[in-house]
Amino acid sequence: MHVAKVFDGCDGGCCNTTTSAILSALDRCRSEGARVVSMSLGGLAGSTSYETRIKALVDAGIAVVAGAGNDGGT
Repeated sequence: MHVAKVFDGCDGGCCNTTTSAILSALDRCRSEGARVVSMSLGGLAGSTSYETRIKALVDAGIAVVAGAGNDGGT
């Protein structure tokens, strides 16, 4: 199991991270031999950077599982 922390802390229920932190964590999971990446992130818009990196993981044979609907309204 590999743990890749991408949030810099939570203040009042709001957790903060950056695209570069998430992409770096995905790269680290791949380079350390992860076979499955599971993540649960919220946000308002998609990102071609995420799509490209996740596609590279899948193309490398790594299963990627992601949560959806993390806005708390469902």
